Amino acid sequence: MTTFEQINTEYADAHQGGVDYGSKVRVLMRSPDKIMFVGYGINIKKRGKSGWPTKICDDSKKDTVAQEKVRNLVIEHFGENADEWLIKAVTTRGRGTILVDSGGDKLSLPQAERAKIFRQEYAKISPTHETYPKELKTCMQCGDNLQIKTEYVYIGHDAPHENHPKTIEDCQRRSNTQVVKINGFASNTPREWWPYIAFYYTWDGESYKDDHFCSDECAGKYGRRAAIELDKLPIIKP
Repeated sequence: MTTFEQINTEYADAHQGGVDYGSKVRVLMRSPDKIMFVGYGINIKKRGKSGWPTKICDDSKKDTVAQEKVRNLVIEHFGENADEWLIKAVTTRGRGTILVDSGGDKLSLPQAERAKIFRQEYAKISPTHETYPKELKTCMQCGDNLQIKTEYVYIGHDAPHENHPKTIEDCQRRSNTQVVKINGFASNTPREWWPYIAFYYTWDGESYKDDHFCSDECAGKYGRRAAIELDKLPIIKP
């Protein structure tokens, strides 16, 4: 006997059966061997089979899915009473997915959701971190901290191994100047490399990219103020 269970609405990857349905598709029904989803209408697709999904109607409105020809197709693919459960799926806010015979494996999440989860996992593992000094010289125009002049130190793509640095303290033991930033390996490197450091930056405690201004814009503004407020300087011809 076929079993049905209504659950919170599921969304899946937009690529189904060789067709791109946009950013994602809404899963209406899934069983161990078939799925029904909304993508330019309602479609049914066999799991693990090549070939395009079969479109059974043009939209997921109650009046559309209640049509006899649609009901018959749903029953044919998902069993007796599946048509009534489909109507529940399209009319119940937030609970628009029906599991048939426990539903089988979940479908792959939409690409945007997979990317978000991937970024979160990477952020938890990557040691990338900065610890710039709090007391720095400030810009003569705006008062913001000046940009320090750092040195780049490359460790190399030889992770993971026992002695490869994983913390800012590990890097500090390699340097005679202050380590101000560490960078982990990129997210497209093997996952086992993520906890290790690829390169870092050091600061000698006194060098700045500019000793007076944080940007060319601030230098220009300060110069214009000086031209107005101070005595006129002599002209220097080239």
